[in-house]
Amino acid sequence: MDKVYGRQLVRETTNEFATGSLELSTSFAPFLVSNVPGSTIPIHRSLTSDGKGVGSPLPMICYYGGLSERFGTTIILDETATQRTVTAMAFFGLHENDDPDVTDNDLSFGVELPLYTIAVNPSNTLYIKYWAQYVTELYSSDARVVTCHVRLTEADLADLEFNDVIYIRDTAYRILTLSYDANTPSVAKAELLMKLDDVALCEDTPTFYWSSQNVILFNGSNPGAPDYGNKTCCEFYGYRWDPNKTTERVAARSIHNSKSNERPEAYHERNRPLTGLQGQGTPSVVACPCRLLSGLVVFGGLLWGVRLVS
Repeated sequence: MDKVYGRQLVRETTNEFATGSLELSTSFAPFLVSNVPGSTIPIHRSLTSDGKGVGSPLPMICYYGGLSERFGTTIILDETATQRTVTAMAFFGLHENDDPDVTDNDLSFGVELPLYTIAVNPSNTLYIKYWAQYVTELYSSDARVVTCHVRLTEADLADLEFNDVIYIRDTAYRILTLSYDANTPSVAKAELLMKLDDVALCEDTPTFYWSSQNVILFNGSNPGAPDYGNKTCCEFYGYRWDPNKTTERVAARSIHNSKSNERPEAYHERNRPLTGLQGQGTPSVVACPCRLLSGLVVFGGLLWGVRLVS
């Protein structure tokens, strides 16, 4: 595919003290799933843009989503070359099941257009689950970094973990850095970040996919009393805010279905994300997930991660 798949790029331009960039990566490559040519059966296929297999791929992690009957019936040859009709296929992929909901989990760092048909991208990406709260607190106007010197015993150092919460004068802190000489017990220098539990990722949280309207609803609402959230939170979770300039209501954009015999690179070219419409009237959130805000996941032998830019 020769593309960065599942990346998450975070830009912070509102905090005047934020400078530089931070790039994070893992030792794993994304487990890409696409349809078997001429069918609607999705399987793992590690291919380059010219259709060849990826040489020396990195280890990959995926979900086992159980047996699925969603992709239709197929005929296979068993070990005796006898034709067998199969109605259920085992599903493995980056999503926790074959037809994910908006509140399900995704092993990509950012929202990504898949190479097989799903209704909606899940919002719980790796970035949202494991990094977003830390980044939100880090760039908050209420954030404080404290440098102090502490005396740690050998037992303290043995038990210390960087996700520990440190309390100083009834204020909670996370450990950013710790400098000490393990061979010579002495005072350690610690850099701590104030823990801000009251800082939400965003004021609106996606909780429901209204399939008939192709719309994401927020904050536990339902079609009877829909809450469309706001533009900031829509885009924060990787979806697209797309007001309808004609009806002044939601302009839904669905994920396009993959053509059964289409190569993955052709599918992505055909389904480039649309630009947002400049609507009139009251804007609403559209359900169409997009690839615009998607971590540094590089397909075919490089790394999978998230890049923070300030």
